[in-house]
Amino acid sequence: MITREGKMYYPKGHPDEGEPYMWITIDHAKISKIERKEAEGGSPTKQSKRGMFAGYPLGVAIEENGDILITVNNTGNNGEPLMRKIVGRALLDTKVPPPPPDPPALTGATTSSLAVGWAVPFEELGLVARMEVHYRAADDGRALNPWKVLCQRNWLMAEKMEYTLEGLRPFQGYHFRVRAKNSVGYGAFSAATAAFRTLPARPDVPGPPIFAQVTHQMIVLLWRQPCDNGSPITSYKLRQKRVGGVWTDLYKGALTTFTFTGLESDTVYMFELRCENAIGKTDYCASVSCKTQATKSNNVNFGDVDALRAGEFWMECWDPETEKVFYFHKITGERTLQCPEELAKHKEENQIAEDPMTEFRKKRYQFLRGLRMSQKQAGGASSGEKIFTLEVRREKVFEDSFKKYSSLSAKDLHRRTKIVFTGEEGIDSGGLTKDWFLLLSRCLSSSALKLFSTLPNGDLELKFVGQASEVSLRRLRFAGKVVAKAIHDRQMVDLPLATVLYKHLLGRPVALEDLAELDPALHKSLTWMQANDITNVMFETFSVLNEETKEDIDLVEGGRGREVTEANKAEYVELMARWRAEFQVAEQLEAFFGGMFSLIPQDAFKVFDIDELELLINGKKEIDADEIRAYTIFQGAFNKDHPVVLWFFQAMAEWEPPDRAKVLKFCTGTDRIPIDGFEPPFNLTEGADMGPEALPRTHTCFNQLVLPNYPSYAKLKEKLLYAAENADGFQLS
Repeated sequence: MITREGKMYYPKGHPDEGEPYMWITIDHAKISKIERKEAEGGSPTKQSKRGMFAGYPLGVAIEENGDILITVNNTGNNGEPLMRKIVGRALLDTKVPPPPPDPPALTGATTSSLAVGWAVPFEELGLVARMEVHYRAADDGRALNPWKVLCQRNWLMAEKMEYTLEGLRPFQGYHFRVRAKNSVGYGAFSAATAAFRTLPARPDVPGPPIFAQVTHQMIVLLWRQPCDNGSPITSYKLRQKRVGGVWTDLYKGALTTFTFTGLESDTVYMFELRCENAIGKTDYCASVSCKTQATKSNNVNFGDVDALRAGEFWMECWDPETEKVFYFHKITGERTLQCPEELAKHKEENQIAEDPMTEFRKKRYQFLRGLRMSQKQAGGASSGEKIFTLEVRREKVFEDSFKKYSSLSAKDLHRRTKIVFTGEEGIDSGGLTKDWFLLLSRCLSSSALKLFSTLPNGDLELKFVGQASEVSLRRLRFAGKVVAKAIHDRQMVDLPLATVLYKHLLGRPVALEDLAELDPALHKSLTWMQANDITNVMFETFSVLNEETKEDIDLVEGGRGREVTEANKAEYVELMARWRAEFQVAEQLEAFFGGMFSLIPQDAFKVFDIDELELLINGKKEIDADEIRAYTIFQGAFNKDHPVVLWFFQAMAEWEPPDRAKVLKFCTGTDRIPIDGFEPPFNLTEGADMGPEALPRTHTCFNQLVLPNYPSYAKLKEKLLYAAENADGFQLS
């Protein structure tokens, strides 16, 4: 009802009975227009008071039948008000609240604010008078993440349908939703938006460096990564000076630790740190100082002990000898079998799940234990039986290995293999076997053998060659035996198989989505076909062209004479996917997996998922310097706190992955860290008889690196990398 005060009230029986929900003002221009219309024979209007709330940005005129004309604003096209008609009875006859409106849209963003806007659903039943917007944080790990009211906007009061959420951190995400209210009440919320994010910014200023270790001539510094504010930190810059001196740059790079050596005893050094990302650089942190010890001592001062007890400095490792988990402190070198209290607390506070590697190792241990038990029950080779020795030429590793392996029985293959490279002096205590598996597997994937094809992502699929030859099938069976032998002996190969091959290994059916990796063009075509009506668009039969032989192959019996229609296209899509991923290489699949299953039954693999199978076969590709350190023992004058030892691990962390892999291969015979850790342990030995210009020596069979007592970090990096790049074969000094 319209009152003389110019307001509309909720009707009787409504929860807000008697409360106004619409304020009325008069639009003189519209009334004049309506009066002109009357003079021309239009419908008469009910007269309203002129001048009520004059100048207010909304205007209302009421027609004879009770319909209401409302201006959205007073500056429409050609100066005329923009009008909207509301059916008068709808205001009182509305029985339901408005349906969900469209979600809000992002209209602007800065590093500290998000602006959103939304539309009023004018056309819905009843008159929408109010809109209410809620928000909540995205990426919130809390169990309870309630929605909060952002704002309420009254359209009838000419309030803008937009709002800016301020005071946010950079690259912070929020979801938004909105609902509308009419005379009945609020309707349901819109769908929540995707996460709207503030813009990234330069990082927060890092905290001061922590002094991890202090001696009379060395300070080991480390620092925590500050919030990167949405753009990864690209480098840190550490500078130092003595009291009263001038700042000099000490380190610039991506690491979060630095070993500062060659210092004077009983001297105070000051340090400052800053970092940068793609957005910009931070200021330097507040200065901190550290004093070196007065005299040489066997005891290392571990600096800020409380800071070093933080859970983030602990890592979980696997002992291959005891087959148990142990915990290693990255700074102090402490080892313990019990999970440290601070690590458990760190995991709980940061909701860190169980380490997938630890779970995988436990699963793999049960898998291998089951194989040993099955072989023992079947009367297979035991660990006490003689070792099988395989002598091969390095330059003919495939030919020699294939010739000798092909005649071996499953019982022979269960024995431990000892590798001899013709003309090389290396003695195989494990290192040569590791090298043989990696070298041979890389030969198997070479284009010369035509056993595998390389996909754009670097993974391997079995090569389709039309009619597979007996030679290629024998080679594939051999390849399968090599992979199974590596798994059986806890070795690694370099044979990154396509996901669809792992599905075959597990006995899972292939599907259309598998073609996205194998054949993106065919996947796109079949996906379109599945989603669209193909009547009079596609003219195919249930057959496929063999690109090698140029012959048509039936996908089903009589396929060349059966047309693909809208009714049967689903069957065609499934058969085409299976042909591309399975049928066309059926002989190759049978040969390759037949070789694997001759050593390890297929059912044994089904405890693993696809990612775990990749890990089981190819091992870890990432080289973590801290993980190597966790498995390291020392000989001679070296210990975990010796400057040369600290320099070695700093270099391993600082080198790019290719150089890191070269050095690891130089030391151990393989460019990957074994899944079970090093066995025997990684060994750093002081070369007491070696001068400061000497090159490092290695005994790869024992994972041993012998280093001179180099006078500087730069000298160690230069000599070690040169030796790694120029090593050839396995020579014992």
